[in-house]
Amino acid sequence: DARNAVLTVGRMRFTFTSDEVFEWLESHRSTKAHDPRALGPIMSKLAKENKIIFTGEYAPSRRRHCSPIRVWRLV
Repeated sequence: DARNAVLTVGRMRFTFTSDEVFEWLESHRSTKAHDPRALGPIMSKLAKENKIIFTGEYAPSRRRHCSPIRVWRLV
C-alpha cells in the first residue's frame, strides 16, 4: 500500500513529502504505519529505481515538530 501511495501522491502533486504520503494513506486506506520511519526504506527504494527523485529542497514536517524532511518529485 505504501509504495502505491507514494506513486499516487506523486501523480497528484508536482512535489511531495513523506508527510503527504502518510496523510494520504491514513485518509484513503485507513492504514497507519507501525513506525513513522517505515516509509523511509520505501522512499529510498523508489529513488534507486528512478521512480522518484529528491529535489534538493526540504520542507518542515507537520508530523515531527517541524523537522526538515525531503521534498520529492515523480520522475
